[in-house]
Amino acid sequence: MFQSQPPECPCISIIIPVYNAGPYLGECLDSLLSQTFQDWEAICIDDGSSDESPALLDKCAAMDPRFKVVHQQNGGVSNARNRGLEHIRAPYLLLVDSDDWLEADALEQLYGSIRENGGDLVIFGHYFHEFHRPEPRTCLPWFSPSGPEKRKEPLGFRSMTRITSYACDKLFRSSIIREQGMRFQEGVGIGEDLKFILEYLGYSQTILFINRPFYHYRYGAGITGSHQTIWKRMTPQGLLQSLDALTPLCASLPLSFSAAARRQGMSALLYWNLRHRKYMRSIINCMPRKERRAILSRSRLPWWPLLLKSSPVHTSSVLLRHYAVQPVRAFLVRAKAAACRLARRAPASIHE
Repeated sequence: MFQSQPPECPCISIIIPVYNAGPYLGECLDSLLSQTFQDWEAICIDDGSSDESPALLDKCAAMDPRFKVVHQQNGGVSNARNRGLEHIRAPYLLLVDSDDWLEADALEQLYGSIRENGGDLVIFGHYFHEFHRPEPRTCLPWFSPSGPEKRKEPLGFRSMTRITSYACDKLFRSSIIREQGMRFQEGVGIGEDLKFILEYLGYSQTILFINRPFYHYRYGAGITGSHQTIWKRMTPQGLLQSLDALTPLCASLPLSFSAAARRQGMSALLYWNLRHRKYMRSIINCMPRKERRAILSRSRLPWWPLLLKSSPVHTSSVLLRHYAVQPVRAFLVRAKAAACRLARRAPASIHE
């Protein structure tokens, strides 16, 4: 375990936006209290909750001074995160959703890795818990079981294709966010993480990948991740605003990128759009046909600019990976897992 710094100088700030998370909030807070690394602060933003969440947060803050609780009227997750950004003091920042939780050694491993290896951004694996599946899926930055656990890479096509479009599996440098005045775009229900990450990458040079899962992401809990829930709480105008916010991303790569890096970034962005197209389509398909048609006619992802501005080699690589390599790889992983399950269930030989 690392030596603790004085309470006034934590090593990691953790922002937790909380809105009616009562059934899951206790597990989230307990995962912080059980960390093997002690030098952290948790900034919990109660975003106008009407359940037992505010009382639970206040109780936790009274027991442990590392918890700071801010109560406010409901403004959405981006507004709550922005409020939390005003209070961070540590050199590193972690974003945690109130219905998720961390492995006990997550903070120790993350802090030790970035201190030892450097990097402007740390990407790590996570467990993906779906309510209709008994066992979680393990999502890692790369699939090689025999490869190194940690890998530091310069920002480019290869590294960007390993970066997910949500913020909870990343450790950020607070200095970059503070110096560039970065904030999450409020009023956008889908894609706010993606915009924030792309902006952050514009001020980053190197990415540190850790091929271990530290974060437990709960999907379909009614708080985050449910397509039907998102549609019910979003108006068609809100969804249109979210889709429109994604449209100019291909032109938003910072001018500090070299021409080659911008081409690689375009290809990686195309890869992201392809990868998350199924998710976006599933949300849109929940809408009434008339409203869906109006939104699709007004807001389209810029496929042709991406294709034209990217180099043919990178674009071809992106398309090949999305439509051929990834499906084959996913099939082989599922086949191997099924074979392992059958082997465990097989009766022992009478000759053994």
